[in-house]
Amino acid sequence: MYSIIGVFIIIANIAMLYLDTVFLREVQNQLFAYLIRVSFSVFTLGAVVYIQRKPSYEVIDRLFTVWLWTAVFYFLIFNFLRSASHLTTSVDILFIFGAYVFSNIRLHKLFVIMVCFSAMSIVLIFLTKTDVPLATRSLVSTVHFFVQGVGFVSALQTQSFRRTAFRAYIKEREASQLATRLLQTDPLTECLTRRYFFELAERELSRSKRYGHSFCVLMFDLDKFKSINDQFGHLAGDQVLISFVKTVMEQKRGSDLLGRLGGEEFALLLPETDFEGGWLVANRIQDVWAQVDTPVSGLLINSTVSVGVSVLEVVDETFEELLHRADIQMYEKKNEKRELGR
Repeated sequence: MYSIIGVFIIIANIAMLYLDTVFLREVQNQLFAYLIRVSFSVFTLGAVVYIQRKPSYEVIDRLFTVWLWTAVFYFLIFNFLRSASHLTTSVDILFIFGAYVFSNIRLHKLFVIMVCFSAMSIVLIFLTKTDVPLATRSLVSTVHFFVQGVGFVSALQTQSFRRTAFRAYIKEREASQLATRLLQTDPLTECLTRRYFFELAERELSRSKRYGHSFCVLMFDLDKFKSINDQFGHLAGDQVLISFVKTVMEQKRGSDLLGRLGGEEFALLLPETDFEGGWLVANRIQDVWAQVDTPVSGLLINSTVSVGVSVLEVVDETFEELLHRADIQMYEKKNEKRELGR
């Protein structure tokens, strides 16, 4: 919006150069007016170019405040240069009303600037426009006060609408972010949801196949988790799941992806990792988790985990094929533990 206003003002300044030749009879005044108009246009153009670089809102606010004060003295100078029989009332009113309607700076600062402009304009009118009838000058002063009131009310309503629209935008954005977070993050453990994990895994699978890189996935299932829920309650089971995810997150690399597939089942995706590397990670997580005691209501709960490992093969078309092999291997390990009474 500031850019549009700036371009409009530059064009208006260039168009008003003709009026300077009509109202400013002295060549010296004409040259001075041209210099002022060119300088103001260059300053406005510079502000427009700077805004295009998208600085912070605070910087734009300060820049526009400086520009507005500059514009105030700019219009006052031309009011002073005009002959004693000529008033610039229409331009003054447009400037005041336009500033109130289109400006985004704080209303109390804008009000001070515009009141100062009207006050100085009225002083100039009564001191320099002596060829204009007193009744006309008094009417112009009244118009200034009227436009100040109308402009202030308009700005108040506009800024109130902008605040309401901005609050609505913030709420909508927060709701969108929350919805995205719920779709991507498991609310209990804060690892990836099954759906989002599979989405990222398919992308990694495609990348690995395209460049011929290794690709490994680990399948986890907490042992005797049902007995933990039955003996200590579901709250304790939730705490164990949270503790397990924290343990895995501490052991994995930043590029690895951990997802909760359902219940006590988790999968860890290891890019750029072969079968041996996958088992090293699996064994390390098993050993560390076996040493972790989860505190729940004054009790310490210890658990173990069964792991299956699979790597990308040439025949694999989908991530589910890798995960299925890891799942089969994981249940084989779990059955071995049951046979051994673990």
